[in-house]
Amino acid sequence: MAMGGDLVTSSGGELVSFGIVDYIVFTVMLCISMGIGVFFAFRGNKNTEDFLMGGRQMSVVPVAISLLSSFISAISILGYSGETYANGMQLSMILSGAFIGIFLASKFFLPVFHPLKLTSVNEYIELRYSSKALRLTTLGISVFIGFFYTGLCLYAPTLALASVTPISSETYIVILGIVCTIYSAAGGLKAVVWTDTFQMIVILMGIVSVIIVGCIEVGGISNVWAIAGEYGRTQLFEYVSLAYANFQNNKFLA
Repeated sequence: MAMGGDLVTSSGGELVSFGIVDYIVFTVMLCISMGIGVFFAFRGNKNTEDFLMGGRQMSVVPVAISLLSSFISAISILGYSGETYANGMQLSMILSGAFIGIFLASKFFLPVFHPLKLTSVNEYIELRYSSKALRLTTLGISVFIGFFYTGLCLYAPTLALASVTPISSETYIVILGIVCTIYSAAGGLKAVVWTDTFQMIVILMGIVSVIIVGCIEVGGISNVWAIAGEYGRTQLFEYVSLAYANFQNNKFLA
C-alpha cells in the first residue's frame, strides 16, 4: 500500500482508485453519521443523564454492537490482516484472553458498578479510596492514553483512503475528525452508540464482501485454506511449540 496520497496498484500493475460509486458511498456514510448526531442533539437528549449515559435505558443490541466496534477499529482491520498475511494466524489467539476478560468483567465488575449508577470508573475510584487526587490522576492517565490511541485510530483509515484517492491523508484527518466530533459532541452517548452500530454493519458488510470476492478469485475457500497452509499461515499454536522448544533447550543447556 502506498502512502502520502500515492495511488496503489493492483497485481497487474493497474492503478486502483475510487470510482464514482465509492465516493457516493463514502459521502453517504459521513452524512448518515452526522445526521444521527444532529437527530439526537435535537430530539434524543432531554437532560444530562440522556446525553452522558443514554438515559440508562438503551436496548441491548445496539449497545452490544457499539461495544464490539470499540474492539474493531481501522488499526484492527489493517493491522491484523497484515500481520496474518505476513506471519500467520497466531495473532487470533489473543481472542482467548479477550473472552476471559469479558467473562470476568460480567461476573465480578459489572455487578458492582451497575447498581452504583456511576458515570465513569474514575468516579468509583474516588468513592472507593476517598481520594479526589487519585481520581484526577487516573483521569489524566486515561485521557493521555486515549489521545494517542484515538489519534492512531483516526490516522490508520486516512492512509487507506489516501492510497486510493488523490486527497491527502492530512485532509482526511480533518474531515473525519470534524465528523466524529460533531456527532459525538452534539448527539451524546445515544448518537455514538447508534453511529457505531451503523458503522459496524458497514464494516461487516465490507469484510464479508472481501472474503467472498477473495474466495471467488482464488477458486473457493478450500483453495484459500490450502494456499495459506502451504505457506505456513494456518498455525494457531506455533508460539506454544516454540516456547516449549526453547524451554527444553534451556533445560538441556542447564
